[in-house]
Amino acid sequence: MGDPYVVRCRPRSVLVVPMLRQGVLLGMLYLENTLTPNVFTNARIAVLKLLASQAATSLQNASLEAQNASLAEKEALLKEVHHRVKNNLQLISSLLSLQATRIQDPAVAELFSESRNRVRSMALVHENLYRAGNLAKISMEVHVRTLVAQLWQAYGMDARHIALDTRVSDVHLEMSRAVSSGLIINELVSNALKHAFPTGKPGRVWIELSSTDTEATIVVGDDGVGLSPEFDVAACSSLGMQLICDLTAQLHGTVTVSRTPGTAFTIAFPLAG
Repeated sequence: MGDPYVVRCRPRSVLVVPMLRQGVLLGMLYLENTLTPNVFTNARIAVLKLLASQAATSLQNASLEAQNASLAEKEALLKEVHHRVKNNLQLISSLLSLQATRIQDPAVAELFSESRNRVRSMALVHENLYRAGNLAKISMEVHVRTLVAQLWQAYGMDARHIALDTRVSDVHLEMSRAVSSGLIINELVSNALKHAFPTGKPGRVWIELSSTDTEATIVVGDDGVGLSPEFDVAACSSLGMQLICDLTAQLHGTVTVSRTPGTAFTIAFPLAG
């Protein structure tokens, strides 16, 4: 009775009903009558409790709708970001291709083409995220097959007798790991197509990507001429091998090389951490 509001307004009847939803307090329903005492009978209290419960449900539903609307807005924004990044990367790829056609030195033109393929690999991640609608992780089966198909076309493999074997299990990676994995596969497949079959003899290139509960494994191999005995992954100074080593380190993974038959690179990295 000493509350300032009660002293000032002098209500004759007061009722406070908790608004509960599955035992969780979402609010309070406060009612007062300044004319009559004992106006909130047991029958009226029962009805008001029912109304308070329905109001709690409505409040919770309204909150969930607001959260869903906010989530949908954020997903739409992320999709737009991936779409624009993909478009910008494709523009850079086109500029590199255009520049490569204007260069007379074949070695320099090849460097531009390699850079174009790397940019395409990164753009492909953003395109697949945009198309799939799942902005958290990307299906590597679709990604790897599309990436390898682009490399096959870029190096004109249709006219040569090189068989391609792509085996990718149901592996899903978040964007950063998908970008790094895609670039590693891009470098290894490009090296195989450029160097494994110098005489034009028929051969085979295989790409495998599998995972356990904790680890993913990439294998890119060929039955070509193989590496020189002096080759050392850690000491190799080529840009492609430096990229492979740096990207594997970013994934906290390891690189191993098998030399018989041909060459096979195995990159293993944890799915988390």
